[in-house]
Amino acid sequence: MQEYLPTQTKKTYTRQPHPEPEVMDVAACAAFLGTTAYAIRARIRRRQIPYRRFMGRIAFLKEEIVQFLKSLPTDDPL
Repeated sequence: MQEYLPTQTKKTYTRQPHPEPEVMDVAACAAFLGTTAYAIRARIRRRQIPYRRFMGRIAFLKEEIVQFLKSLPTDDPL
């Protein structure tokens, strides 16, 4: 009679993708907000929009822009 030995299975671990923040430049941020790059740069000069500088370039984190938009007051009277 043949003996059946349990087969060893190799454990595989699936790595969950780490959500990386989406980084946008001025043009991408302008397209995301539906405005012009000139208007975005004007808001940067007036410090009206969250941004970061990296190696001399201006960068926006999409998550920060969304949070910024959510924090703005609405015109909808209740």
